[in-house]
Amino acid sequence: MTEELIAYLRRRAGSHLRAVAAYDESAWEITYLRDDLDRRMARERTEKIYGGVKTGLGPSGIEDEMGERYATLQVRDEAVLLNLTWNETEGAIVGLEPEAASQLTGFIDECLKHGSPDSVSPRPSSGTE
Repeated sequence: MTEELIAYLRRRAGSHLRAVAAYDESAWEITYLRDDLDRRMARERTEKIYGGVKTGLGPSGIEDEMGERYATLQVRDEAVLLNLTWNETEGAIVGLEPEAASQLTGFIDECLKHGSPDSVSPRPSSGTE
């Protein structure tokens, strides 16, 4: 399943694909890392991300109202992180360059400009400025 996902992501995201890590309730493994990225740093970041993902595993309590959760998304200055959940304990974390989601990051940037105090910074890079 992970190889098929990686092949799809490489075709679809191209050079914007940074990394893919598969996980379950007890462990994670980097299954793809772009050649120009440092493996040690990627492992350290993935460990931190996995810690956050692991605390969110399991039912969220709103399935009856909104349906099942299939993915969560974090937009950061340096990356867009997509957590794809296969079931309650397994999934994949996909790291992308912010430019891979330029419409979304641009929308978020505009929302922040219109709705947040000036003290909120830095804003996501939208690639549209």
